[in-house]
Amino acid sequence: MKIRSGFVSNSSSSSFILISHGVPKKILDMMRNHSVACEKWIDDNDLQKENSIYGGINNERYGWFEDSWDVLESEHFIRFSASMDNFDLLIFAEDIGVPSDNIYVTEQNYEYDDRDPEEIYKDWSVKHRNIKIKKILK
Repeated sequence: MKIRSGFVSNSSSSSFILISHGVPKKILDMMRNHSVACEKWIDDNDLQKENSIYGGINNERYGWFEDSWDVLESEHFIRFSASMDNFDLLIFAEDIGVPSDNIYVTEQNYEYDDRDPEEIYKDWSVKHRNIKIKKILK
C-alpha cells in the first residue's frame, strides 16, 4: 500500500510521451490539438455530449475533453502533461489510432519515471531496431 503525506488532491496529475516516429501526420495533429479534435471526433461519431453543472462539456468516455493538456514537442516525441487529468487523453489516443507501443506513460497515480524523454526515445528506438533485425533474420 502506498501512503502519500502532505498535500493530497481529489484529482491526479498525469504525463506521457508520444513517440512520433511512424504515426501519421493527421493523428499527430489531432493529438496536438486534442480538445478541438476530440469535440469533432465526438460529433463525427455521434457520441453523446452533455453540459456539466460545473461548466464545460462532458462525454462519458473521455470526460471533460475541454480540459486541455500541456503539449511540449521535440524532434522525436510529443510530451503531454496535465495537473488535473479530467480529459482521458490516453483513451482518445487509442480511439484515433495512436499505436499503443508509441505511448510511454511517465507519471500516473503518483508513480513517476524521471528519465529524460530523449533517453526514453533512445530506448524505444533500440527496441524497435532490434525487432526489425529479428524479422529480417527470420
